Amino acid sequence: AAFDVGGTRLDLARREREGLQMLVFSPADRALTNVTIRAGAFRDAAGRRLPVAEAAPVGRVTIKSTKGPAHLLGEHFDPICDFTNAVAEVGANRIEAFHVRFRALPDTPPGTYRGVVTVAADAAGRAEVPVTVVVHDITLPVAPSIRTATSCYGSSLMGDAIPRFKDWILDEYRLNPMSIYATEPPSVEECREKVARGMNSIPVLYMPNPIDSQFEWRGRKKGFKKPTDYWKALSDEERAHYPPEEVAAVLAKLRAAIPAFKAAGLFKYVCSYSFD
Repeated sequence: AAFDVGGTRLDLARREREGLQMLVFSPADRALTNVTIRAGAFRDAAGRRLPVAEAAPVGRVTIKSTKGPAHLLGEHFDPICDFTNAVAEVGANRIEAFHVRFRALPDTPPGTYRGVVTVAADAAGRAEVPVTVVVHDITLPVAPSIRTATSCYGSSLMGDAIPRFKDWILDEYRLNPMSIYATEPPSVEECREKVARGMNSIPVLYMPNPIDSQFEWRGRKKGFKKPTDYWKALSDEERAHYPPEEVAAVLAKLRAAIPAFKAAGLFKYVCSYSFD
């Protein structure tokens, strides 16, 4: 049989996405099988619909060792498994987390939208959670007001999908995807395209910390194997300055790149990350 549980409310601006987390508790004496979650249609009084909500289980990671306090050990909910809407089994006396994300598009009409999110399991009925989503008459700008600096490495297993992964980070999470560890300035064309989609920070060149810099430019040539070993061998005066060779190389790259960013109207987004 179906049964209702307490509802909840979300507030959205247009061009915003917000989520809620739902927890399913299995009975103490038996497991739940084929636990699924689905978001129904959410409509306002005029029958207009929100974009379909994304509903997915949250996976677990197991921490086996840590330098932190003991309570960090064990299982923790972490990745949103948005490739499925089902969990094969939730063991007896266990908890499963689900995440439901709602979004309002730039042209979504303001108003109050209502619907239900349904959780069901084999031989256990279903729970219907009423949700009210209020879309306000506010449209967020394409670019966020907070500038971020990140490095979206992805994984080598992603192959040629890494550029799409970076676009996803920008489009879905409004995070600037270009690496702060850039050893060469990015292309003006790529930056122009991403700025139009909301990117507001361009890491043009990474300046490494003095230990690594001294080692790369001088320590290796002198036969040192580790940056810290070479750093210990330097005088205070040598530690106070970058190797002139690196300063010259960095300035040469900047002198070649910056005029193009200025000409494209992108210079206000340019930044450099230094001293990791």
